[in-house]
Amino acid sequence: MTTQLAKKEDHALAEKQHAEIDAMFGESAIEEQMDVHFPVCKILRESAQFQIGDDDPVKTMTGHIIYKHRANQWWEIPFDERTEEDSPLPNCFSVNGDIPTGGNNVQAEQCATCKLNQFKSAKDSNGKACRNTIRFLFLPDCAVLPIVITAPPTSISRKGYVQQWLNSVPNTVATVYGKAGIKGKGGRDVVDYWPIHVELSLEKIKCGGGMEASVLRIKSLDVICPDGNDGTVRSLQRLHAIRTDGIEVYKAELETYIQHEDTGEADTPADEPADEPVDEPADEPADEPADEPADDDNIPI
Repeated sequence: MTTQLAKKEDHALAEKQHAEIDAMFGESAIEEQMDVHFPVCKILRESAQFQIGDDDPVKTMTGHIIYKHRANQWWEIPFDERTEEDSPLPNCFSVNGDIPTGGNNVQAEQCATCKLNQFKSAKDSNGKACRNTIRFLFLPDCAVLPIVITAPPTSISRKGYVQQWLNSVPNTVATVYGKAGIKGKGGRDVVDYWPIHVELSLEKIKCGGGMEASVLRIKSLDVICPDGNDGTVRSLQRLHAIRTDGIEVYKAELETYIQHEDTGEADTPADEPADEPVDEPADEPADEPADEPADDDNIPI
């Protein structure tokens, strides 16, 4: 009798954990566009370090990427030509990298076909006049509040570290979860990125005009896998809760954040992918191929 009761309790616990896991990975709906006003992490070009507010700069950070999206910004007057009287707001911008979502001088209906979003459209270089970025909502280890990190154009080349990591995400999680026998809703593979514990670092590279840039690198360390261990399940639940609330807050203010972001790097050679072949625009960080997730939150899980 005692053995049967124990088996029933074990089965009930397993069912409960399965339901909890299914709740976290069962959704397949496309999330809406996002927003910001969490602490912003600066990428220090000269020293290849991260800095949050007035904290001391650091060379690496570990934690979880809980959300990402593309964004585009175009300023009619380049940064190095502006005066104090000129508005710092972008004249055209997109919070998703697909279509313009604001600005007082929208340039096209689609970002992909906009003449200012093509290579060689920048005033004095082979880069784009429009600044393309990928923004990450990143939860550092032991933190309860995510931070925002913007990967500039030099970091998002198709051949670069960021894109290599993004391409590897589905296999990374699906392999670990598959070996543990864990599937998403409907028996689908779990391919989302947020359970991956990563290390962020920066590498200096030479760019056009002899300038240097700090390129973002993302390295997968391990994956939180709810394999029946209560501590692991709780860690995943905590991360999922922070992610859910964080995205809601982030979405509420994204457009305002992008409008008021003025990095001072948007039109400088160091922010342009000058190391890409000028005569091979297909290899440069234009739009993502259709079979690659431009926004990981569109991945069915």
